Amino acid sequence: MIACIYCNFKEQDKHSVRELIASLLKQLVQDHPVMSEAVGSLYDKHHRNDTHPPLGELMETLRKGVEKFGKVFIIIDALDELVERDRWHLVKEVQSLGPTVNLMVTSRPLSSIVQMFEGTRSIDIRANEQDVREYLEQRIDHKSIFSHVVKADKTLRKDIIDKISTNARGMYVCSFCCNESVHLRRPYRFLLARLHMDMLVIKRTVKAVRAALDVLPADVNKTYEDAMDRIKKQDDESRQLAELILMWIIYARRPLSVKELRHAVATSPGMLDIHSHSLVCEEILTSVCAGLVIADKNSRAVHLVHK
Repeated sequence: MIACIYCNFKEQDKHSVRELIASLLKQLVQDHPVMSEAVGSLYDKHHRNDTHPPLGELMETLRKGVEKFGKVFIIIDALDELVERDRWHLVKEVQSLGPTVNLMVTSRPLSSIVQMFEGTRSIDIRANEQDVREYLEQRIDHKSIFSHVVKADKTLRKDIIDKISTNARGMYVCSFCCNESVHLRRPYRFLLARLHMDMLVIKRTVKAVRAALDVLPADVNKTYEDAMDRIKKQDDESRQLAELILMWIIYARRPLSVKELRHAVATSPGMLDIHSHSLVCEEILTSVCAGLVIADKNSRAVHLVHK
């Protein structure tokens, strides 16, 4: 049996320890109806009283359920996205479920999280260099205008791929294992490669591409700084729109959909209605932000390139 928890700092209201444990219970019930009797009793009790089951009752029901399985694997992805007070609490609750439960946690290597898993097995996950190279090949070919620029210089494609894949080496995040728990270090390699390509694909001549290639930073933070500089150097309208988009994404209490963000940036003081002609198209929403903002193809949520 495998169950997963995906943490997202933008959804703290949905990611209390109680809500996350309830999510585990829901996954077990949906995949294995053998647990339905215990959960049915819990549901009937609180449905009658119009209440929600407290954490203790959820844990008791979950504990009874996992005992029915020979092995249960629970994955907590991006533990660092939870508020600090909830990280330790969530891990301890999951570890208390019994010896049949194996826990894997992924996270950035924050010192408080590393200390939490001191003595447990830790694995650094690094993207294979060949994967990065294939990603870069795809990005070059995907942008038709940029692809034509690259074809104008026989060695440019190789130089781009060599430079960016070299810069991306050794960039990672981390992963732990408890009871057989593993703590994994998640990779930054593709993040850096993506940001670097976002810098290059806007160039329209071989000379401009090579000039940008020569000054690509090998550090993620410096890459972010360069992206912000590109935003500031745009025309006033594009710069103001990019700043407005970033403000809405950063300060929103939950992830915004593409539609919501389009309406949000179209609002102004005193406005009573939004005409469709005032809405910015999705392509512009992301393009003016110099690669810092992406729209998820499945959920249609808009978020920073590294949430």
